[in-house]
Amino acid sequence: MFGFEENKSSGTAERFEEHLINVLLTLLHNYPKAVVLDLGSNIGSYTLASRAMGNPVIAVDADPENHAVLFNSLVLNQFDDNVIQVLNAMSDGHYVYHGRDKDGTLVHASDINNQQYSEDAMSSITLFDIFDNLYTDRDTFIMKLDIQGFECKVLKKFLEIEMKPKFVPYIQMEMKMHCKNEEGFVSPCFATFKTEFLPLMQKSGMS
Repeated sequence: MFGFEENKSSGTAERFEEHLINVLLTLLHNYPKAVVLDLGSNIGSYTLASRAMGNPVIAVDADPENHAVLFNSLVLNQFDDNVIQVLNAMSDGHYVYHGRDKDGTLVHASDINNQQYSEDAMSSITLFDIFDNLYTDRDTFIMKLDIQGFECKVLKKFLEIEMKPKFVPYIQMEMKMHCKNEEGFVSPCFATFKTEFLPLMQKSGMS
């Protein structure tokens, strides 16, 4: 299921985000029983790699086609146990979104303004919904987030809590969406990413 291109200079394959997946796999060696939260799982590259390591996974994505591809990959690899697929968007509350822009970022109906968006409505869940309802007997979770600029909305309340409900030693997340201010797209975290979110990460022990 990995797309790859031949590297003619070395004769090796360059798989999708292979270096980032290898970072995650290295971290999983330290916590072999941790639950992996693959938030924005897409077609499941990180989920499959984590299951190959033996870790249970919760894969959350708002696209049913991505979930279908991931389900088939799990079955073909006999990894369909200990993976929970969740068809929802992630945010800091329970909202209904009515489309996605060209970057895949969720938008409310009031923000559409005659642009070309998906007509599929989707609801959001929070990080605490997952902690309170899935793998409740586990204390250690490792997070990977790629949720199109919503990372800080999902994590902020968790980071603000002094006594965390779960032990999260590692958070691997995409950051480029928070650092750009392009016409037609601004991450909901853009204005406060450096001034509020990164200090919260550091206060919670993340570097």
